[in-house]
Amino acid sequence: MFKSQHRLALVVIVAVTGFSFFVTWPGNPDKYLPNFIPWPSGHGINVGSFDRDEFRLGLDLAGGVSVTLEASGTALQVRGGESLGDLAQRSDIVDVVAADIVSLNPDLNGLERSDFDKTLRAVTELAVPAAAAGPSFDVFGPETVPVEVVPGDTLLEFVARLDLINLLVSLNPALESIEADAFGQSLPADFDRVVVPLELSDADLSESVEEARRIIEERVNGFGVSEAEVTVLGDDRINAQIPGVTAEEAADLVGSTALLEFREIDPTQTGVSAPVDPVQARQTIFDSFDPTIVPDTARIAVFDVANPDADVIVVNNTRWIPALGTNSQGEREQLTGRFLLADSIERTLDRTGQPALLFEFNEEGADLFEQITERLSVTQAPLGIFVDGGLVSAPNVQAVISDRGTITGLSNEDARLLRRQLRAGALPVNFQVIQQTEVAATLGEDSVVDTVQAGLVAFLAIIVFMVLYYRLPGVVASLALIVYASAVMAAFKLIPITLTLAGVAGFVLSMGLAVDANILIFERMKEELRLGRSLLGSIDTGWARAWPAIRDANISTLITVIILWLFADALNANLIKSFALALGVGTIFSMISAIFVTRTFLHLVVDLRVARRPWLFGIREMTGQDDDSAAAAQSTPVHGGGD
Repeated sequence: MFKSQHRLALVVIVAVTGFSFFVTWPGNPDKYLPNFIPWPSGHGINVGSFDRDEFRLGLDLAGGVSVTLEASGTALQVRGGESLGDLAQRSDIVDVVAADIVSLNPDLNGLERSDFDKTLRAVTELAVPAAAAGPSFDVFGPETVPVEVVPGDTLLEFVARLDLINLLVSLNPALESIEADAFGQSLPADFDRVVVPLELSDADLSESVEEARRIIEERVNGFGVSEAEVTVLGDDRINAQIPGVTAEEAADLVGSTALLEFREIDPTQTGVSAPVDPVQARQTIFDSFDPTIVPDTARIAVFDVANPDADVIVVNNTRWIPALGTNSQGEREQLTGRFLLADSIERTLDRTGQPALLFEFNEEGADLFEQITERLSVTQAPLGIFVDGGLVSAPNVQAVISDRGTITGLSNEDARLLRRQLRAGALPVNFQVIQQTEVAATLGEDSVVDTVQAGLVAFLAIIVFMVLYYRLPGVVASLALIVYASAVMAAFKLIPITLTLAGVAGFVLSMGLAVDANILIFERMKEELRLGRSLLGSIDTGWARAWPAIRDANISTLITVIILWLFADALNANLIKSFALALGVGTIFSMISAIFVTRTFLHLVVDLRVARRPWLFGIREMTGQDDDSAAAAQSTPVHGGGD
């Protein structure tokens, strides 16, 4: 019975170890191993959208990008034919800037919004945002500049004389391509959104910035195990240091709002209604001029006129308006990404084999989605899926759908980025990238190679020591240690966990725990052999007596890991989290190795004739026998010439 169980366990162990080596084997092994041997190259694992070619390295090992963001305002949808001046007037930018000026000037403390149209008294100059004072002020200069107040001015009159258009340009660098004399003309079609000044109280701004920090950290950390440093700077800025990405990837990842919207074609737009029967249309025209037909019953065609105040996105001359449904409170509400279940967003392939995203709504979102698709399915009209104002896909709705859907038309990289953004959520306010720098690795590539080679030498030294001191059990421990190390490294790569110097230290410490567990088992086993137990009985009894110490040591380590993680999370100290995570994963695998791998290997050597030699276990004689061979062997002690 034992033999079949242990042989099956051996098959599992060999399979796991082989898979781990396949996953973790480097793509360029000559960098780390002696180059006179023709080592095969590794390729990681790539199954569908699951891609793990290389280990994820931290800033100290691989370098990365440091991005500083500033809360710049809220995005306002540009309407068709609207100029920058029209947009400034519609956005109440004067009131927003006036409220901002009140917060910047202690002399105006206590001035209510209802008093903005009253004459300013005993004030000769006010501090205003530098960009609002005109384009002559350097964008990298002071954030505020003093501007003289004209006697008799109200705050609104004072603000109206400022260069508000230049303030909008400072918030939207893309507008710099528009000449100043064209600000009164319609904005180009590719300008679908313009950021306007932020109107938030200090408390609301701090809350929004902290929420944005959390969202950005979730985006760049993926599964929460990357080593990106995301911190709040001052009142309205966030700095993110992201390992292993380019500057462009970092800006796309942390700078975009990731606002997901569902829209439908404006039914008032000419040419988007259902096809009209020409015979019916001709009869309608005749009826309208027939005096014998009562006007109330005439088949007069009715045309809706587009609402100029509607929230519209124009794409290729097609007007897209919000897709609305009736919520549980009986109010009309747009279907957006806030109704998504974050855990449901997964990458997949569509029918043509192209990347896509699957998503699922919560109960309220599913109800809105069902109403919208039921309405659009009548004419098989398209449902537009927009991210940050850009059209991603517009599938035709052919049936009523309730709780789930698919986003198609994405590249593989876009699908990966959008999934991470949507799972983390949309940013509460818009952020502008104000600084972006490349971060060099603390260790160069040569140092990383030297570190890996030193680790391999240390690993071999541990194996040599275990074999020389414990002999046959040392060989068993070495094999178990190889299984343990390969499985842990595979876990680091597959999850993935970002490797930093702190994480490597945690892994090395957990390897010491794995060796310690084997030493406890072997020492207890030797004691049982000296007391006259059989080899099989010594293995079982030795493991049973060593287990409480192994269990308590590992549980104590895991408790320490939890405390370190909570402490690091509270302080946003990702280096400590890296150490704790690597130590925790290694400790769990260490327990599995002691419970399953080492014990299985020891039971397997019982069947080997060579295992009957006492010197292989570091003792002079074995006075007991194995249960499996007791009936066939003599009961006299076995003597050997060991030490």
